[in-house]
Amino acid sequence: TLVPTLLQRQEQFFLTRNFTSYVNNESNYAIDYPKSWAVYVWNKTSTTIYNNYTQTRIGGIWTTINVTPLSKSSFLTFFNSKPGLVLYDTETKFVITKTTNLTIHGFDAVKYQLVKQGDPKKQILNQYETHYMINKEQVVYDIAFITYNKDLEASAEPLFDKIISSFRFTK
Repeated sequence: TLVPTLLQRQEQFFLTRNFTSYVNNESNYAIDYPKSWAVYVWNKTSTTIYNNYTQTRIGGIWTTINVTPLSKSSFLTFFNSKPGLVLYDTETKFVITKTTNLTIHGFDAVKYQLVKQGDPKKQILNQYETHYMINKEQVVYDIAFITYNKDLEASAEPLFDKIISSFRFTK
């Protein structure tokens, strides 16, 4: 039992010591992420924080934050749905499964998974996403953790938990 405890403490040390913050002043939020990751600001409402530890197509993991008005988001559909299958698109083979409603910093939020079926003939990989959508004053913050590898998604869960727990509003 000593070895797992030491490994867990080492992981916690890594997760707390090697982080830095990204602040989006336009959308009024901040989030912590590993220092070795790169930040891509696509526009004032969309940011991706990315790393690829293995330097392979399937080794990348990233966090994308999209900010949209409540009226243009699917927040209410997901929030008002029961946990379980919400959507299965027979054409694209996309699957959306609601996990739970929750509260983040006092605001309504919903957690769901999205699996995008790839196409091996076109060299398109499956994509696994875990989303947290937060509704703050009619603005939805969609924080997605994304990877091409289901095993990598599972092993990165403590990292994703650390990142989501660091999310905060600046105003």
